[in-house]
Amino acid sequence: MTSPRVEDEAVVRLQRVLGRRIRRRRGELGWSLRDLAERTGVSASFLSQVERGQGSPSLATLQAIAEALAVPLVYFVMAAEQGEHVVRDGQGAHLRLPGSPIEYELRSPASARHMLVFVAHMQPGTTNRAIRPSISTQETIYVLRGRLEVVLEDERHVLAPGDSITFDGRRLLHLVNVDDTPTAYISFITPPPFPID
Repeated sequence: MTSPRVEDEAVVRLQRVLGRRIRRRRGELGWSLRDLAERTGVSASFLSQVERGQGSPSLATLQAIAEALAVPLVYFVMAAEQGEHVVRDGQGAHLRLPGSPIEYELRSPASARHMLVFVAHMQPGTTNRAIRPSISTQETIYVLRGRLEVVLEDERHVLAPGDSITFDGRRLLHLVNVDDTPTAYISFITPPPFPID
């Protein structure tokens, strides 16, 4: 069992990573804190706290920030430094917000420039809205457990464990856990829809 102190330290690390990534992406877009605030409906003062690693956004707030910055949620846990070629079980960067029904685990190292791989865990009844990438990507989703509904612009499919689907990332609208148990899937995206370092 994880001790409260270890969990607190993990939350602090996550807050710092979130802050750095938001600040970096905002800088890439040439936006001020006020610009991001206007696009998200989140106050500039709270965004400043988040960027300094002193505030913890809710999942809804983080989703709004991700949509404004045109990046998927998993972007916020990408490591900027070069990593090893091997990502050991349980050692990939995680994004899990308190009370969130979705958890992401990065499975590709920072050194992987041409493909992003992550595992997502979704609680029953959870919907994960997609953010349209600014570049053309190809994505394959492979279901590990549970049942996942994949909704594209002009079609929808319910996938069971062992099923996979490949599509143009710009066509994805959302994913839904339609099972009464947690669903897990692995996603392969090439090229990554945002800069990795």
